[in-house]
Amino acid sequence: MEKTKTQPPTFTKAMAPVRPQTRIEVVDILRGFAILGILIFNMLSFSGYLYWPLDQMSPINRAAALFVKFATQAKFYTLFSFLFGWGMSIQMERAVQRGARFAPLFARRMLILLLIGLTHA
Repeated sequence: MEKTKTQPPTFTKAMAPVRPQTRIEVVDILRGFAILGILIFNMLSFSGYLYWPLDQMSPINRAAALFVKFATQAKFYTLFSFLFGWGMSIQMERAVQRGARFAPLFARRMLILLLIGLTHA
């Protein structure tokens, strides 16, 4: 039995954004919806209503603040995180199909996100 050496995958094609025809539109729509929800919750925080005692608010403001808090708090972060992971798995599958190594791309993206997070901390 002859042993064959397998070469590690190399970049056979340049890494580039996917063509519009191959994008999964539902993922983009859900991602936009998640970002909108995160923005709405952050607006509550930016306005100060998140930290304002509920008993000092007018009834309509209390109802609005409680609704936004109940409807958005932590729900959209979960959706956005799920979509991020799903997007990474799609990128990994496409890299494997091209014969490209995914680990360097993943590490670079995580490093960039870490740097963005550190600048906003």
